[in-house]
Parts: sequence; C-alpha cells; structure tokens
Amino acid sequence: MAKNLKKEDLKGLPSNFHYYYFDNEHRDCHSLDFHSNIKDEFQGYYNLNHIFDKIVKALCFIYNRKKDTEENFDKELCSYLYYWLGDKIYANISDTKVFKKIINTIYHEINSTDLPWICNPLYEEIDQETFKNNKLLFDYSKDRENIRLSTVNALTTCDEHYKKVIEKYKDVYIDAYSNCNIYGRKKYDCSKFSEILRNEPNKELPSFYCKDYKPQTIYLGVTEKGGNPEYPLPEDRREEMNPGPVSHRGTHRLGSPDHDNTHFRSRAAWDKETLNSDVSIPPNDTAEGGTTKTIMGSVAPVLGVSSFSILLYKVTPVGGYINRLLGRNRNMYNNIEYMDTFNPYSDAMVPGDRRMNISYHRL
Repeated sequence: MAKNLKKEDLKGLPSNFHYYYFDNEHRDCHSLDFHSNIKDEFQGYYNLNHIFDKIVKALCFIYNRKKDTEENFDKELCSYLYYWLGDKIYANISDTKVFKKIINTIYHEINSTDLPWICNPLYEEIDQETFKNNKLLFDYSKDRENIRLSTVNALTTCDEHYKKVIEKYKDVYIDAYSNCNIYGRKKYDCSKFSEILRNEPNKELPSFYCKDYKPQTIYLGVTEKGGNPEYPLPEDRREEMNPGPVSHRGTHRLGSPDHDNTHFRSRAAWDKETLNSDVSIPPNDTAEGGTTKTIMGSVAPVLGVSSFSILLYKVTPVGGYINRLLGRNRNMYNNIEYMDTFNPYSDAMVPGDRRMNISYHRL
C-alpha cells in the first residue's frame, strides 16, 4: 500500500528511536559520582557547560538500563551511545585530540560505578570527517530495512524532510561502497560495515525512491472574477472530506446539471406564484417611475369617460338615437317603434295599449 511519508515518520526509524532514549531519560542520577566528576571536567577545560545536562542524561539512561536488565543488557545500545555522544561533542569542537580526551573521560566515569563494566568507546581517536561518515553509515545500517519496506510501493510519496534523509543515505552508501570495494581508501570503517556493503548500489538501493509529496487541494467554488480559489487540505481532514458515495435526497452538488435545473425550476415557479398572488408592488420613486405615474394619471380619466360612453351606446336607447341621427339602425332592440315589423301578431294588437318594461342594472 502506498504511503505518504513525512517528517513525523522519521521519528519511527530505529536510529532516531534509540537516540530518543538518551534525550528523554527522566530518572535522576545526581547521587552518582560521574554526575559531579563530568561536570567539573567540562567546566574546567572544555567550556561545554551547555551540553552537560544532555550528556549526563544519556549516561544516566545507560546506567539505569544496565541496572534494570543486568545480563540481558542490549550491547548495541553502546554503539548508539557512542555516536550520540560524538555527534554532540563534535558539534562544539573540531580538534581530534580534545575529542579523544573527552570521550575517554566520559567512558572512564560511566564504567566506574557500582555496576560491572557497561560500555567501551568504538573509537578513541577519530577525526571529525571520518566520525561523520561512519555515523551516517551506521544510521543507514539500522534504518535501511525500515525505509525499504516503507518505499516498496512505487506510488509512495515523501515530503522534503523524508526525501532528504533518503538522498543522504543513498549518497553515503554509494560513496562507502566505492571507497571500500573499489578504491580501498580508509574513509570508512570498511571492516565493521562490510556486511552491508556487499551489494552493488543498483541492487541495494532500487526501492530507495519516492515521489514528491504534495498536499491535496479542494475547490470551494467560482469567484466573481471566474477564478477557482485553492485551499490546502490537512491530511487529517481528507477522509472526512471524502466519505464515499452518499445519497442525499433533494440535494445537488454546486455547479452540477441537477443543481442548475433545480435552480431554474425554482426560479420559474417563484415567478409564477408572484404573478398569481395578490402581492402589492411598491411604487417606484425613480425618475422613470415618476414619468409613468404622470402618464397614467392623464390617461385614466379619458379611459373612464370612453368606457362609460360605450356602455351607454350598447345598453341604453341612446345608442338607437345616435344610429338614427347618423342614418343607420342596426340594433333592432334599441328602437321600440320598429319592433312590430318582426311581430306576426301585431295586427291584433292595439298600439296604444302595449308597454315594454326595460330594466337597467347599475354597473
């Protein structure tokens, strides 16, 4: 399975895991002689006061571990201790003779306790460059299997911190292999690391590779200018943001066709309801609205008079009178006198005895 290897994962490498012990021993060793003796030595000669507490803490861990495990004491811890001590010392001095004296003092004190002999130094006299090379090769020898298993998948990604360690290990292995198997130089302790330097680099390091790790981004929509702003997604939120296919009734993703159709249908329905409802539209006080009101105020009386005249013409006898005046009479119901023409019983009727009642309804 592909992994995303980051800076935090470096803490799980065996070398860093063991070095962590020396930095984080919580038990106290103030009652032991090496505590005061080393402090006096550092203050009087080497001006290494600022790393005194760290060194004493590391020695305290070794002492307590030896005391706790006795015969089952892991002697490999002595190698870790030597490289941890040397790294702290050479970070503050560069003289090989001074380094030798400090190392001898430390190991003399740790082996002068009430316990049997604890550890010996790997090298008493070693220059700074050689120490640095050997420590890096030692760390590689402890971490190689862990890194190989972590990067076996071709899709594995690494951040810049993890990738830097991988590149550093690759460089030191290639250099050590060349120096010990080809050139025969003494840049490394070839005899001590001969076991891991048997394989050619192309066989030893094929899986020491990973792609660049890039945090995923999410798009939170389209801005007014048409851009798509990107925001990095913390890794602990990625699974939360991608929970899998979940169906939600009546909901649509922003920007999808379903969402757009729903939007347009809703807008059309809203417009229809607005037209059919008795919603009063507020007056418009703008210049355009004022002009409209002026026109409507002028036209309304004219429309009212015209409508009233049409009603008189169509419904009352006034229409017939107007037609006769104009020489036309198409509405037989308006002129009562001519109705006898269409009545077959008009001969039997007395003209003066007939009446017609016309009722009018007020509009």
